[in-house]
Order: sequence, then C-alpha cells, then structure tokens
Amino acid sequence: MPERVPDELPDENPIASIAQAVGQAWQQAKAEVAEQEKAQVAALKEKKRAYDKIKIGMWRMTVRNILGEPDSKTESEIQGLGKLEMWSWSLGFMTGISVHFENGCVSSKDWIG
Repeated sequence: MPERVPDELPDENPIASIAQAVGQAWQQAKAEVAEQEKAQVAALKEKKRAYDKIKIGMWRMTVRNILGEPDSKTESEIQGLGKLEMWSWSLGFMTGISVHFENGCVSSKDWIG
C-alpha cells in the first residue's frame, strides 16, 4: 500500500515557526499595552488639570461641571456646622480625587496618588 501524503507539509522547523509567531504576538501585545498606558497617562493629566481648577468656595454645580459626576458621595448633617459632603472620583489603582463641601461650597480638596 502506498504511503499517504499529508495535505499540508510541515515547515522544515516547526519550533522556529512557533517561536516566530509567539515573538510577533508578544511585540503586538507590547505595542497595545504601550498605547493603553499612553491613553491612561493623557486622561490622568487631563483630570489633574481639571482638579487644579477647583477652588475653595466653589459651588457643587461648578465642581460637577469641571470634574463630571463623582463616583461616590457621602454626606452628613452636623449641628452647628451644617451639611458636610465628600465627593470622590476614582482614577485608577490608588489614584483619585476627593472634594469636601460645607453647606454646598468647597471647603477642601485632595489629589490621591
């Protein structure tokens, strides 16, 4: 019985072909990660510029217009002090913004990270 010839003949060196494919995939992944990091840095710089615009005494609406809707809000009413609020924006791992309000006006702000 004659020997059957496969439909596709294997490369001369399959290990080299696999290594080349892995190397190309690695380079593509590195390029994609670099682009993502570049975009994240640009977004963080933009948010820092917005944060720098926040001034003591600004109203909540002005802060919202500058920074956007916060990720979280907490509030409490303290007799003699009035309404206290804290708005927070998460910007990534261990990075964020918090703005504190007394009676609707900025009393302090923090850049975390």
